[in-house]
Amino acid sequence: MNIEPISNGNLRIWLAEEEIEEWGLEDSHGDGIRRLVRRALSATGRRPTSRMWAEMIPVEGGCVVLISPTVHKRCQPAVYAVEGDALLEVYARFTGEAAQVYAVEDIYHVVLYGEEGDTLLREYGHPLGCGEEVAAHTAEYGQWLFTMPAPAPPVGEDRAH
Repeated sequence: MNIEPISNGNLRIWLAEEEIEEWGLEDSHGDGIRRLVRRALSATGRRPTSRMWAEMIPVEGGCVVLISPTVHKRCQPAVYAVEGDALLEVYARFTGEAAQVYAVEDIYHVVLYGEEGDTLLREYGHPLGCGEEVAAHTAEYGQWLFTMPAPAPPVGEDRAH
């Protein structure tokens, strides 16, 4: 692990693939990222704030974790992990701008390109990160399924016989 202080109290942490496993970061439901943030802040003599922002970005041979002591306005696009049953609820209730849905291993990733829909996705899933790098990683390693909101099904005369 290499911790690098950058501007405005932000930190950049470089992790090798083995370290990702050691910290338990491959499991998005674990508390590995919290432990990593506390360790990095302690190592640099910084104190955690009530709201921290951490973003994991996959790179060749590991990942980079960016930590900021302030919560930024949500960057775009934002990527959320959503379980199968929850995805059905999101699909039924989604009214935001375009969002791409991908199958990545055994979970769905929703790439949101607007502000609207953020609350719904936080309710039924959890954020994986934001920015073009995270969206590109999802597109590269996931299988695109569909775009939300889906067009309305044909009714009446529009329906094919």
